[in-house]
Amino acid sequence: GVQADKIFRATIKKVAEERYDNDLQKAESFVNRFGYTNWSESDNDSGGRPKEWRTWLPPEHELIDAKTGFITNFDGKPSPQVHQFDRFGLYTSSQFIMDLMRVD
Repeated sequence: GVQADKIFRATIKKVAEERYDNDLQKAESFVNRFGYTNWSESDNDSGGRPKEWRTWLPPEHELIDAKTGFITNFDGKPSPQVHQFDRFGLYTSSQFIMDLMRVD
């Protein structure tokens, strides 16, 4: 939970600086709506899920498998349990977690 919250807060700060003249409230809304990666200029006005949703978290965090989108353990295997995933913000449950719960 703590690591997720740090990533979430750092992303909000980055978005605030780059897009919203340091307005953290607007930046948090943006991150909750569009997530952590694959932003485009039109994202300020339109919604939609990124084409590459499995890379929902930037690779520098080394927390996900880019082929599946699963959060991984230190050994690279999918984590059987992810505690406090809500610390990543609203985007993860509405745009990502629901896809992982689907059985193909």
